[in-house]
Amino acid sequence: MKRSPYFSVCIPNYNYGHYLEETIESVLQQSFEDLEVVIVDNASTDNSVEVIKSFSDPRIRFFQNKYNIGFAPNLQRASQYARGDYILMVSSDDLMYPSALADYAAILKRQGDRAKRTVLCASTDTVDSKGKVLSVNHLPAGQTFPVNTPIECTEESLFEGENRMSGAVALTDALRSCQSLASFVATAYPRAMWEAVEGYDVAYQMMPDAAFLHKLLGLDPDFIFLRKRLFAYRVHDRNQTAQATTQRALRYQSDGYMRTLSYPQATLDGLGVSRTELVDAFVEVMCLDQSFSALARNEWQNALRQFLFALACYPKRAIRFLKFYILIGLFPTGPVACKICSLAKKYRDG
Repeated sequence: MKRSPYFSVCIPNYNYGHYLEETIESVLQQSFEDLEVVIVDNASTDNSVEVIKSFSDPRIRFFQNKYNIGFAPNLQRASQYARGDYILMVSSDDLMYPSALADYAAILKRQGDRAKRTVLCASTDTVDSKGKVLSVNHLPAGQTFPVNTPIECTEESLFEGENRMSGAVALTDALRSCQSLASFVATAYPRAMWEAVEGYDVAYQMMPDAAFLHKLLGLDPDFIFLRKRLFAYRVHDRNQTAQATTQRALRYQSDGYMRTLSYPQATLDGLGVSRTELVDAFVEVMCLDQSFSALARNEWQNALRQFLFALACYPKRAIRFLKFYILIGLFPTGPVACKICSLAKKYRDG
């Protein structure tokens, strides 16, 4: 029987033929070669299939859906096909730098018996449609949550070493603050842990990866963040986040609201987190703070919709925040509110 590859790099794709070749090449050019590439095309209508079939590398396994099953279900399908000991999910417009898997393999080797209960992440560049680096999402030493720093403000010392955390502690902090712990492209996890939590939750529209990471961390693995820049997340006008913003669909807030309702009570009890804390983090961070951010981008109507979403979901909790009343005072001023929030953001960002 053929031995399983060490890594399965899963690439879910839909109509990203323009970027797909570069993404696949970035995986195949890894210095660590014990890998497979699992590509699942979600019934693309562009040249994606042609691009995939242009590769002849035997490590590529290609699957094509008969119809578009949606983003989250395609993540689940791609990971179900994985045969490797460890899995990474890479968007079909993102990139892996050549040493990414080698660096991860080295950490896992050092982990010994703990490797099967280890979740990895690393610093991630944000690049534009042409690959120009704009900023770096990295984790400062001693902190829990990554920050995004413009590339011109970074120095090499920021990307040395690693942060180690208990999965349960990291998850507790994330729930109470409603912050992200890891980037989609950089997260690696054991297939055995994927099986233990039964994979991705297909109900989420914008954050199936975050919900999945929460399930993994709920098992209390070692959570290791390598501060080295090993991946690149691409921003452009056709990626999921940009499309959701353009559509004003409030998918981010909808996912957050669903989390407050469906998050397993047993997990919250085990972590010592109340559902009220979960609700308050959703209201403040995912609605009120996002409303301020929309005003700073001169999106007055979108800001109002996010504010009203919080009010509609949890009126008794929303009115407990000072930010709620500041927004009430800002909205009637129209364009002035946008100017004030834009200036405040520039001052805060330095």
